[in-house]
Amino acid sequence: MPYNQILSLMIALLIIVGAVPEETPRFSLWHLAMLWMGKTAVWAIIAWRILKSSDSAARTSYILDKLQWTAMAMLAMDFFILDIKTYLITIPGSEKFPTITEVSGLLMYFFYLAVLWTANWRILSVRGLAESGCREDLGLRLRIIIPALVPYLLLALLGDMAGLIPSPAVQDFLNTSEFRLVYFGLFVALIIFLVPAIIPWIWKCRPFPQGPLRKIITDSLEKSGVRCAEILLWPLGRGRVCTAAVLGLVPRFRYILLTPCLVEYLHPAEIEAVLAHEVGHIRYRHLLWYVVFLGAYSAVLFSLLDPLWTWMLSRHFTMEFLVFFQDMPQSVSSLLALLPMVILMLLYFRLMMGYFMRNFERQADLHVFDVQGHPANLINALEKVALVAGGIREQPSWHHFGIAERVDFLQRTAAHPELKARHNRKLRMGKAVFLMAAATMITLSTLLPTQTWKATARSNITRLYFEQLMGRGEQQPEWYLFAGQILENEKKYEKALQAYHRALDLDPEDPEILNSIAWLFATAEDPEFKRPREALMYAIQAARIKPAAHILDTLAESFFINGYSQKAIELEMEALSRARNNREYYQAQLEKFRSATGTSKEKDLTGDQRQETD
Repeated sequence: MPYNQILSLMIALLIIVGAVPEETPRFSLWHLAMLWMGKTAVWAIIAWRILKSSDSAARTSYILDKLQWTAMAMLAMDFFILDIKTYLITIPGSEKFPTITEVSGLLMYFFYLAVLWTANWRILSVRGLAESGCREDLGLRLRIIIPALVPYLLLALLGDMAGLIPSPAVQDFLNTSEFRLVYFGLFVALIIFLVPAIIPWIWKCRPFPQGPLRKIITDSLEKSGVRCAEILLWPLGRGRVCTAAVLGLVPRFRYILLTPCLVEYLHPAEIEAVLAHEVGHIRYRHLLWYVVFLGAYSAVLFSLLDPLWTWMLSRHFTMEFLVFFQDMPQSVSSLLALLPMVILMLLYFRLMMGYFMRNFERQADLHVFDVQGHPANLINALEKVALVAGGIREQPSWHHFGIAERVDFLQRTAAHPELKARHNRKLRMGKAVFLMAAATMITLSTLLPTQTWKATARSNITRLYFEQLMGRGEQQPEWYLFAGQILENEKKYEKALQAYHRALDLDPEDPEILNSIAWLFATAEDPEFKRPREALMYAIQAARIKPAAHILDTLAESFFINGYSQKAIELEMEALSRARNNREYYQAQLEKFRSATGTSKEKDLTGDQRQETD
């Protein structure tokens, strides 16, 4: 599997999604085009010279794998230096379907990859080593990557369409943890059921032909108790690449893939040894563990991201850092915010998962002892693969042990059988430690003093953002709104109103600003700022623009303090019907209004029914 390409593709998506466009383009379209073409031309020339300096096809392929990471660097320059996203978001339809912007960014990334692939093909062609046309070679390479994009594209489009549903309840649900859980469940389902089913079609695999060799393969699978949907020939690299793979967790959607190169160069007993390796992956449920690793990464990130961000905001140095970079372009600040995520992703998938992947491969190698009793055939197969691939025996890999290392370990295990049991114990211990660590980090989020950090963070934000940013005349209404809410929580009503009105001057139609002012006037403990009539005026304006649950609750509170209790009950009932989270609060508000008027739930329902009859 193209693990390097998949990991770089994940980081490319993070770059595309995480980049924040400027309010106005940094460069004119003409200047942007000139800068982009100049930058791309220089990069392409450098990449060409590096590839051309290689002295063998195997070396060229190795350098190409490394250079593909520079394509991601080119994409980062486009989004964080050239600010190309400011133009991409203007593509027709991208306002309603943000996936259009993301796909446009991916097309740019694929363009950079295509430049490298074309240069590689040209060099091989000049040396007489290219076995296909340039277009065919590019198509083959692109088809290897496409299946990794399918789950993302489907779920992104589903999210876009859900965002268009004109229902406040649906929109509130999209922001809940329950929706995130459903979203991840759909993602896993697509990986388990859809991706294995479409990969053979995208990769143009075909059923393994009937004959003695297929019978050897099917008999070996039956003997191992492994069921699969089909055994396929995988034309990877026009059949020149010698490898095998297993796809799918569920037998009905499981496929065994063998490249024509294996069939051509390996004897039946050696093919059976390679098959034993793939069966080892199934027996030890390695594919399921990859899903577990992905789920653990998402769960830990989801549970700890908010507490860690709160902790950082509670640190004085973080606030000074944010204030310092406030004057920088948004693309620069978004890059700095994105860097920790990129580093975390590289550490997790490259180091942690890389450790397990290498040792899973070794465990699958050792399964040949259970099938054939000795590793001779698998060793012969590995040596042939290294030779046919152009002498890659000593070439290292972060997700595999090198072929020389694999052969050496098989030989040592043949001489010392206890190494097999020792390796299996090491992996069991490693998986147990991983699960305990993941569970500890997920549980840790509930034990951290998050509320204390939040209080400190509020104090820091109030002091630094309100006094420094507002003092410098910042023109961002959200900062004033945020500062006002913090000041209101600290009962500094006069300063809070100053912040709110400053925000309202910048955006008079923002319902959140109007709602915050109304809530302050409706609930202030200081009689000087308890202004029922003004609260109702602002609350009505906010609800007219955005009748969300929390805004309707403010309107209900405003009617209540003005003496319109029945109207408050009606509005709070509507707020409760729209609320997806914190429903206990809305229910308590409703009971407060009913208690004040002596109105029972049954009377409310009767009144509603009477209004419907009218």
